[in-house]
Amino acid sequence: MANKRMYFDKTEVTLIYPSGNKVVTRNLNREQIQRIQFSKCKEFSLFRFVDSEKVTITNSQTAAPLVYTKQKNKKFFQEYKEGLIEFAKANNVTMQDDTAGQE
Repeated sequence: MANKRMYFDKTEVTLIYPSGNKVVTRNLNREQIQRIQFSKCKEFSLFRFVDSEKVTITNSQTAAPLVYTKQKNKKFFQEYKEGLIEFAKANNVTMQDDTAGQE
C-alpha cells in the first residue's frame, strides 16, 4: 500500500523521504525552498526503462535536492504536482516546469 509522502500548508510543505536506513520527516517553509522543478526522466520499471516525470525540490536544509518520481509515487503524484504549483504561486517560490506542453 502506498503512503502519502507530501503534505501542504499555507506556509510550509511537509516532506517524508528515505535517508539511509531510516525515514525522515522534514518541514520546509518558503524561505528554505529555493526551487521546485518538474521534468521528464527515464525510470526503471518491470525490467525496462519507461518515460516518467520527477519533481525536484532544491532546499537549504538538505545537501542534495529531494526527488520524487512518478513511478514510485503513482497514486499521489498528480496531487503532489498540483499542491507544489499552488504553494509556489502563493509563496513566490521559483518554479520551473519542463513538462508543460510535452506528451
